[in-house]
Amino acid sequence: MKRRLRKKFHLGEFQEFGFHVEFALKDAASRDEVVEGFLSEAVEAHGLLAGGAIDAKGKACFHLASDRPRRTATEAHRATVEAWLTGNAHIAGFRVGPLEDAL
Repeated sequence: MKRRLRKKFHLGEFQEFGFHVEFALKDAASRDEVVEGFLSEAVEAHGLLAGGAIDAKGKACFHLASDRPRRTATEAHRATVEAWLTGNAHIAGFRVGPLEDAL
């Protein structure tokens, strides 16, 4: 496939990656505080975007990808998010998925 088409269809060297994050809160009352901290400290501070939701019981599901076109999430991004979740006392459990095609 020609370079122009690989770029257009985000294939090969132009492929962009993201990853899924799921976590559960120990106490649903701290939901807003934890989500705000997650989005500002673990996501936006590292050049990522997040799309997802959290329910009333405190179960969250997000997909994270880079905030810039033609730039991809990396293993370092995954490690940073995982470290933030590990260090937060309000998180009961979490899962950080592997890098996968963001498109």
